[in-house]
Amino acid sequence: MLHGRAIEQSAVGRLLAEARTGASAALVVRGEIGIGKTALLDHAGARAASLGMRVLRCTGVESETELPFAALHLLLRPHLPLADALPEPQAAALHGAFGLTRESAGDRFLVGMAALTMMSQLTRGGPLLCLVDDAHRLDRASGDALLFAARRLDAEGAVMLFAADDGFALGVLPELRLTRLADPDAAAVVESVTGRRPVPSVLDRLLGEAEGNPLALRELAAALTPEQRSGSLPALPLGVNGTPTVSRVQQVFRTRIERLPPRTRALLLVAAADNTGLVHVVRAAAAAFDAALGDLSPAEEASLVRVSGASIAFCHPLVRVAAYQGASAIDRMAAHRALAGALRGTTHADRRAWHRATAMAGPDERTARDLDAVARREKARQGHAAAASAYERAAELSATRRAAATRLTAAARAAFDAGQLTQATRLADQALDLREDPLRRPPSATPSPHSPPDLWGPTTLPPGALGGAAADAPAAHANAGFPWGRAGAHDDWEADAVRLRAAVAFEESSPVQGSRILVESATLRSSDAPASAAVMLVEAARAAWYTGDAELAARIAHDLRDLHGQSTATALLADTLLSFAGFLRGEPAPGIPRIRALIESARHSPPTDPRLALLLASAGLSTADHRGSYELADALVADCRARGLLGSLPGALLVLARSRMFLGHHREAEATAVEGLRLARETGQRHTADHFTCLLAWLAAVSGDPSYHRAPAPPSDTVGADLANWARGLADLASGRYASALEHLTAGKPHASLIATYLAAPDEVEAAVRCTKPDRAAAAFHRFDAWAAQTGRATPEAIAHRCRALLLPPGSRDDDRQAHFEAAMYAHRLDPQPYEQARTELLYGGWLRRTRRKRAARELLHAARERFAHLGARPWARRAAAELRATGDPAPTGTEKHTPYDLLTTQERQVARLASRGVSNRDIAAQLFLSPRTVGNHLYRAFRKLGITSRHDLGALLGHDAP
Repeated sequence: MLHGRAIEQSAVGRLLAEARTGASAALVVRGEIGIGKTALLDHAGARAASLGMRVLRCTGVESETELPFAALHLLLRPHLPLADALPEPQAAALHGAFGLTRESAGDRFLVGMAALTMMSQLTRGGPLLCLVDDAHRLDRASGDALLFAARRLDAEGAVMLFAADDGFALGVLPELRLTRLADPDAAAVVESVTGRRPVPSVLDRLLGEAEGNPLALRELAAALTPEQRSGSLPALPLGVNGTPTVSRVQQVFRTRIERLPPRTRALLLVAAADNTGLVHVVRAAAAAFDAALGDLSPAEEASLVRVSGASIAFCHPLVRVAAYQGASAIDRMAAHRALAGALRGTTHADRRAWHRATAMAGPDERTARDLDAVARREKARQGHAAAASAYERAAELSATRRAAATRLTAAARAAFDAGQLTQATRLADQALDLREDPLRRPPSATPSPHSPPDLWGPTTLPPGALGGAAADAPAAHANAGFPWGRAGAHDDWEADAVRLRAAVAFEESSPVQGSRILVESATLRSSDAPASAAVMLVEAARAAWYTGDAELAARIAHDLRDLHGQSTATALLADTLLSFAGFLRGEPAPGIPRIRALIESARHSPPTDPRLALLLASAGLSTADHRGSYELADALVADCRARGLLGSLPGALLVLARSRMFLGHHREAEATAVEGLRLARETGQRHTADHFTCLLAWLAAVSGDPSYHRAPAPPSDTVGADLANWARGLADLASGRYASALEHLTAGKPHASLIATYLAAPDEVEAAVRCTKPDRAAAAFHRFDAWAAQTGRATPEAIAHRCRALLLPPGSRDDDRQAHFEAAMYAHRLDPQPYEQARTELLYGGWLRRTRRKRAARELLHAARERFAHLGARPWARRAAAELRATGDPAPTGTEKHTPYDLLTTQERQVARLASRGVSNRDIAAQLFLSPRTVGNHLYRAFRKLGITSRHDLGALLGHDAP
């Protein structure tokens, strides 16, 4: 029976009742150790069982925190046959995670998607309750997968309850906090243990010492002798009053353990150090202490452990802690040595290596190599956090400084892949500290004269800097025609450590610091390790591009070109980087042909590395090849989904959303950006998340949605800041606040990115003209005009003609202005882009109205209003309607045209778009990281809103042509 938890029981009861109606929920039960979290989960499980619900349960175990997916395996093990019905990537990922196949696990979030789909399958037989106790002790991979699933519960009829100690983060899940019991409820707990209420003085002492903690109340009350309950012995077996509650409770267990026979204590220590819970393992290790399994009987009688069949379990996690921490360091090492000897065969290779490593007090290269093998296996299972721990311990056992530095760098890389950026920095710094000894400095990574350094390969970019790719890239490209193959500095631990530190700085929204770290190190290594220097300079140039510092970017490119022994690929890349620096200065003319050459060279041999594919897709922004960017990014997104590359997916989605935005498919861009923002935040990619927020601000400025208008820009990221300023200026421009628009659109110059220098220039021109200050936009237009001519693309040409029409001085011939507008309309027809075409039609129509050619004006303004309405660009549609009314056309005043998309939420739009293309619910769920039942629920709501009954109707209503 629970005492003092009526409100909490009622809250859990409501969730279970709602699950029976098809609703889903996730809840974190939080509180200090011993506060009653497990008891509340027990109550929930019993209540769910009484309602006929299926109940799954797992408990985090501290000794298994380094074993990826251990807890998830415990939760899903009874229903693993259902895994065969999962989509193939999910099934493969789950089987690999659980070691059921030789294949490596997929990304931990893909495993989470598999868990969500399995839960959805289980709810077909009725509502489901998943209980996750001691979530703070879960292995990282299981925790990420379960949290991934919990955040996507929607309409499955499933409830997930997590119990976690204070200080353990579980994302944004709602919480139910358990507080300490009031004295009347605490007294009832004591009485339930002792059978009758102790005398008042003893009860007061118990209540004061336990401070309302139910576990402390139970354990302290159980430790009372009959004489103490009667008050004859006022002292209780506790520490002083100032000792924290947790320590006092553990001391109770230690006191009970100390009363046991020596052999029993030794077996308890072995069981506490063991993480299998298997009787035969403890029995085999017991021989080292001249003990037998029967020596555990006193511990069972004291209710400290339970032996059931082939397993041994502690009655409370604190018993394990007390048994282990209460032993001496020598005894603990002996227990680990005994367990290492008891664990035999390849199945226990990882556990055996860890026990042997824990038993070591000094360097041991053999054990360090065993831990290297453990780390490699953990990485194959996507257990990057566990791999980092293994490499770090291996470094501690290394016999040489160089071996230690190499392993610390590997640990830093694994920590980075696990999203543990602070730990990655710490480990990389420790590795770099070992270069201080010149006698132990690693040899130079100077390549052979016959193999000049090639730059693009598995180590070209910071791990995750272009999307957080967790998996290692292929060693070389499949097609030899592609000019960039193996990276020359792959074995240079010092370069890797520097690049990791820079990558962390980049992801923490500090491209300036990331570039500085790389340039300084590359300068020091340019003569003796040009391959390493080249790789670092390429990464530094990319980071510098985000800062908007043209001079820094040019200096980096010159340094790259001047490296000794450069290859053709390096020279081409150096020239391309110089072109990008020219872009930042407003000098596009020589740059675009070089960038086109780079992209065309790659198109002859498509890259298999997602990071390189992302770079090439992004390059289309500088040449206005948004259709090409879309095609490359769309293929990359599909590849990431199919291969479960959750780390690369946010970066790919960012380029896809951006290309959709510039193509004028704004609703699709918004849906893509919302998905990408969620994934970027979940995978710890702060820099990418900032850019999604700024992109959504731009889309909101066009649509008139105030949600993102004032989104903060990344503080030291010029690209993000320029996009945010563009969004603010565009919102003001659409609403007629022209002076404010002009200030936003000119903010941040002269140091500006490609966005401010070229892409936002047409809006700057319009704002300046509206303010009757065209001279303020003259320089911006000249840069844009030169860039548009170099791109050779119709849409930039159309916009340039539009700007010329606006910038003609008052008193110019109407024929001249009209010629520019007509040239713009002709170019738009060659490359339809609905948003920019509507902007031109609005301006042209407004000018025709003012020159009293109302019939021609109405035709253009009607077209503009229709396009804006279809895009959901409400402020612009209102402006077009106002212009129509000024021509005498009875345009609607209180209503706006709504497209079917306007009726749907962002998630419903994504689901409906895929369903209209004939994608099944199961495949939609796999692509969007939802459960199939949630997909079905979204489609049901979409059908009701749209008044249709079939997917065929959906396709006819929404169309199939939008990217």
